[in-house]
Amino acid sequence: MLQEKTDVKSKSKKVGEATYPVYENVDEAVEKLGAEALLKALNAQIRTNALNAVRSDNVVGPVSKTRAMKQATHEMVSDMAAIQRFGGDPAGWEAEIDRRVAVIMAEGAAGAAEAVEAGEPSDELDELD
Repeated sequence: MLQEKTDVKSKSKKVGEATYPVYENVDEAVEKLGAEALLKALNAQIRTNALNAVRSDNVVGPVSKTRAMKQATHEMVSDMAAIQRFGGDPAGWEAEIDRRVAVIMAEGAAGAAEAVEAGEPSDELDELD
């Protein structure tokens, strides 16, 4: 079993550091946690991943430049046509990412205006910043 440390942030500011075990295989995790606790933790993480996927696809409120950049970059590396078009052209990649960031931020601003009109609360994804 390994130990890892990760900075803990709240509203983009470091508030501490968490240390946690990283198990090298399922048998080791079962031995340390027990099968029931491992299954409970696994199911909780699967639920969290599903909720985060829906949140990511339905951001309400303005989108930070950092979040827009991460989303645009993810889109680019998942877009085979873009990979073929900009494969060896760093300036082309940068221009296309900038274009996508602008679109994502504009869509986020439009979504925020619609949410305010509908009386919906803003939803921030601090963990992505």
